[in-house]
Amino acid sequence: MKKLIGKIPTLFINILIAAAVGIAASACSFPAFQLPVFSSARTSVPESGGESRIVSSAAESSLASLPESLPSESSAEPEKQNSSDVSSCEATSGMVGKDYFDDALFIGDSITEGLMNYGGISNAKFFCRVGLSIYQLFENPKQDVTSGFTLERTLQGRRFGKIYILLGINELGTANTDYFVRHYSNAIAKIQQYDPDAVYFVESILPVTEKKSESGEVFTNENIRARNRGLQTLENGKNIFYLDLSPALDDGSGNMCADYSGDGVHIKAKYEKPLVNYLRVCTAEALKRAEKYG
Repeated sequence: MKKLIGKIPTLFINILIAAAVGIAASACSFPAFQLPVFSSARTSVPESGGESRIVSSAAESSLASLPESLPSESSAEPEKQNSSDVSSCEATSGMVGKDYFDDALFIGDSITEGLMNYGGISNAKFFCRVGLSIYQLFENPKQDVTSGFTLERTLQGRRFGKIYILLGINELGTANTDYFVRHYSNAIAKIQQYDPDAVYFVESILPVTEKKSESGEVFTNENIRARNRGLQTLENGKNIFYLDLSPALDDGSGNMCADYSGDGVHIKAKYEKPLVNYLRVCTAEALKRAEKYG
């Protein structure tokens, strides 16, 4: 018994030592297990203002790739924002509203057909056909691709307040500029017999891409500019106006930007609405010019 009692202090001490070692081991292992959790949590939380800086930087990068917004409703239609490279042609005169086209007729070839399908002005009336030329409006009349009517039949059906004409790319290989412009003027005069009170807008022939322009001797931007100079002479400042649409597509060297077209001539669908907005701006500017003539 005495021997057992004598060993108690030693046993007690051993127990205390074991307990201390266990506590120390627990204290050391807990942080080692928990550290990865805390470390992961810290990396997922941005520094103060960090997230805002990232979002702002991305937004600024996106905005830098977009043109200045057009005077109205530029945020309402996503395609206008996607077409970031098309010139906005911001003008102090603003733009005509889309309801301006309620009594408008657009006459043209496949380029106008693209505008009809993707330009977002379904309230307007269209007379268009692939391959149409100015010589096929009255002299050798062709039919509209949708209605099957000739232009004369279309004009007989209703009165129009505004008439837009975009023709000329298919005529580049025919005759010369004087001949072309004379027939263009005669066509307007014949349309005026049906709609004498309408306002007429002669749209410029759109430029082609540099690759297309250099691929031959007919469809060149030099020829297009020559024809456009002739068309510009048709403006009288009262009821006939020339609208130069080429700046909306210009690559800086007088060509259509390569990204805007798949074949070098026709505009990709997503660029039609921005082009219509440019047309609306240029229409407003033309009407401003009319005011100068009283």
